[in-house]
Amino acid sequence: AHEIRTPLTSLKLFLESIQAEVEISSEFEEDYDIAMQQVKRIESTINRFLDFSKPKDPVFSNIDVVLLIENVIQIVKPMLNKQECSLYIKIEDHLPTIWGDQILLEETLINLFVNSLEAMSHKGSLSVEAKKSLLPSNGGSEPCLRIDIRDTGTGIPEDRIINIFDPFFTTKASGTGLGLPLVLSAIRHHGGDIQVKSHMDKGTVFSLFLPIKTAST
Repeated sequence: AHEIRTPLTSLKLFLESIQAEVEISSEFEEDYDIAMQQVKRIESTINRFLDFSKPKDPVFSNIDVVLLIENVIQIVKPMLNKQECSLYIKIEDHLPTIWGDQILLEETLINLFVNSLEAMSHKGSLSVEAKKSLLPSNGGSEPCLRIDIRDTGTGIPEDRIINIFDPFFTTKASGTGLGLPLVLSAIRHHGGDIQVKSHMDKGTVFSLFLPIKTAST
């Protein structure tokens, strides 16, 4: 990764310096933007491979789920606006905090939001709901927070749902097949669970279950 990242960083810095020092004519502005986008895409792909092969140790703290969701929505808002997608948010009152890794959970939600947006055409509908629930993988007795991310996309074929968390499995031409395996890994690091329900041409819902814990528990 180092052998790839070093020249890639040099290329990115070179492109950024061009933008800072030279006025790019409208004739070449689109070409420049495409070049920068592709460099960032390669950089993102390398980071995904590194995250999967050498996951970082989680750094846990008490997390306000409402703020967590709000932060993620701000990050994906440009993509939402570009696709003219409707966003619906439903958050239960007085949700407890959870004991988790802020960055890891943000990346998890971003992955799922982007997945949902990529599954939809323009003017689709994306909804996120957070509420208290019970952890299904623990006999349904342990309190948890449930976060549902629902889209009105193309849906996932029934015979492929069992494979979507397999490393490198992807149905996208430009996908790495690492986004959902990283999501599953992050949820397991938190002692949680994830479920998927999908209907062709109607949409998909990813349900995250995160145990309600604090620093003392």
